[in-house]
Amino acid sequence: MQGGTIERGVLRYRHREKPDVSIVVPAHNEEAAILAMLNSIAETVAKVAHHRCEVIIVDNASTDDTAGIAEHAGAKVVSEPRKGVSYARQRGLEEANTPVLIGSDGDTVVPPTWVDSHLSKYDDPGVVGVTGRFRFDHVHPLFHGYKACASVVQSAFRLLRAIGAVEKEHPERGQTGANFSYRREAALQIGYEPGMNLGEDMILGMKLEEVGRIIRDMSDEICVTTSGRRYQHTKEIVDLAKRKITLLFTRQLYKRIHTAIDFEDYRD
Repeated sequence: MQGGTIERGVLRYRHREKPDVSIVVPAHNEEAAILAMLNSIAETVAKVAHHRCEVIIVDNASTDDTAGIAEHAGAKVVSEPRKGVSYARQRGLEEANTPVLIGSDGDTVVPPTWVDSHLSKYDDPGVVGVTGRFRFDHVHPLFHGYKACASVVQSAFRLLRAIGAVEKEHPERGQTGANFSYRREAALQIGYEPGMNLGEDMILGMKLEEVGRIIRDMSDEICVTTSGRRYQHTKEIVDLAKRKITLLFTRQLYKRIHTAIDFEDYRD
C-alpha cells in the first residue's frame, strides 16, 4: 500500500465543539504503512457531514517514527508503553470520550464510505457494535489455500455446534480488529482482555453480543484493505497452519483465547 504524502495537520479537529465519534488506531512500528492509513482516514473524515470526528493513534511501544508521522498529520497521539495490542486498544477506549468508537489497524486502508457506513447503523439503539469485512492487499498464493481449508474447518464447527458436539461460544462471531466499531459505554464496562496479542477483538465482540446486537455488514462500502505482509512467504503460512492445527487437535484453539494466554506479539 502506498501512502504518498499527507498535508500537515489535515486530521486535526478544527471545531471547538466536542467530537461525537472517535477513530482509534493502535500502531506498533508502522512508519512504513501508517501514512497510507492516515490518508485514507483523512478522505473518509472529509466526507462525514453530520458528525465531528477525532482521530486517535495509540503509539504502542514503537521504536520508529510512527508517532511523529501521526502528529504531523494532526492526529491525537497517545502512548501505551506496554507492548501488546490488547493494551493499546484498551488505552484507546479509555482515552476517547465519545459515544461511538471506530477502530482499525495501523497497516490498513479504509474506503471513503467507511465512517458513514459504520455510523448509520447506530440509529438503532439496540445496536452495540458493527463489523465489516477485510481483504489483504497481497499475499502468497498458498495463503488462499490455507483460507479455503480454514473455511471448511469453520463449517465443520458450525455443524458440530448445531448438534451440540462442541461449545456454542466461539470467537468466529466476534469482531475483527481491522474493521469494527462499538458504543463506548458498553465496551468500557467490559474492557479488553489484558495481555492478549491475538483474539482480543473477538473476545470483546462476543461479550458485547451478550448486551446488544452486533451488525455484520459484508458490503464493499465498509470493507477495508489490510496488509498481507505477514503472509507473503511459504514458511510464514506453514507456521500459521501448524500452529492452528496443533491448537485445534489439542482442543486449545479457542480455550487459549478465552483464558487470555499471552501470545507472542505477532506484529514483530
